[in-house]
Amino acid sequence: MCANFYDRPQFALRRPDGSILTQSEPVAWDRWLPHVPTAAQHWLANQRTRNARERLESGAVWQCPIGHRLPDDFAEARTVTIALVGPPQTTKTTYLGQLIADIVYRSSLAPLGIHCVLADGESQELYNSRMARFLESRRAPRATERLGENDTTRPLVVRMRIRDQRINLLFFDASGESMQNTLDLAQDNPFLHALDAAIVFVTPRALALPPGLTPSGAESLGPREVAQVISNLESVLASHRQYQGRHPSRDLPLALVLSKADELTGLLNGRTFPSLAIEPGLLVSMQDKLDAQGDLPYELLAKHGGIGIIQAVFTLSDVRSVHAVSAMGCAPDDTGLFPPAEPLNIAEPLLAVLHGLRIIGDRRAD
Repeated sequence: MCANFYDRPQFALRRPDGSILTQSEPVAWDRWLPHVPTAAQHWLANQRTRNARERLESGAVWQCPIGHRLPDDFAEARTVTIALVGPPQTTKTTYLGQLIADIVYRSSLAPLGIHCVLADGESQELYNSRMARFLESRRAPRATERLGENDTTRPLVVRMRIRDQRINLLFFDASGESMQNTLDLAQDNPFLHALDAAIVFVTPRALALPPGLTPSGAESLGPREVAQVISNLESVLASHRQYQGRHPSRDLPLALVLSKADELTGLLNGRTFPSLAIEPGLLVSMQDKLDAQGDLPYELLAKHGGIGIIQAVFTLSDVRSVHAVSAMGCAPDDTGLFPPAEPLNIAEPLLAVLHGLRIIGDRRAD
């Protein structure tokens, strides 16, 4: 949220009233634990229990020097920053709400040995108030509002466990309005300078569709706004550590999402959008599977006026994927209520960027 590096002692446990909670942090003796006396093992366990209880009972949370909240295990667990990028009204918030419901509450990634929970009370409240209450009523969440002066985008934090890895996924759902020019994008979203991956959204309204297909939604028609957002993102990323130097790595994973894909069934001629099978075999030759499921959405984008968007994404990164996604599975009725329907390919963009980050799969072999 401030995209700064700080020395470890600068982080503090702060109570709700702003006062600092000072604790005796036990030495990380885990690797030596079997070799120390039993009394020392008991002391270490007791100290950790006391510290954890004191933090919970006092309401203290870890904060950086500016006051941004951090996950409890920020110093030990890997942090992965993921941005949801796109113009206004392109279903970014709806998608994120459905993604959390899918990977946290329906445990859809369990067959891959991946288990997820919301990391803290702040993320739980953000999810409940902005997303869950609407989705449970079969309505789309409200669009993310522009930030006030001196505010920055807050993350929704998911704690992911994969085998012996603990990873904090920080999802930043930035306002589409803040992406309309480079200055607003940079000022409202400092996290872009610490970005690890991005999910870029384009809807059918950005495409040139044949007569008879009328996409729903309030977003702008045509590809201009999407291309503009990608161009602004590229301008901000020019100062990103992975894009600098004589030989920039250009390996920031990008997932291009064709959202509201259910509105394009009239173009499929009896075909259906393929999905990844969430089973252990997915992790073998995963790149081939990602390429295969991305062929059809790529074809539709290229054929119906989205080739410029594809080229912009592919120029921005060498690690990219294309996905057909429907967060609600269907279009709403005239009152904004969505009929019961199954979402389409919700977890796929996340799996693609995790693969691009070498967290899952066998990308080195691919």
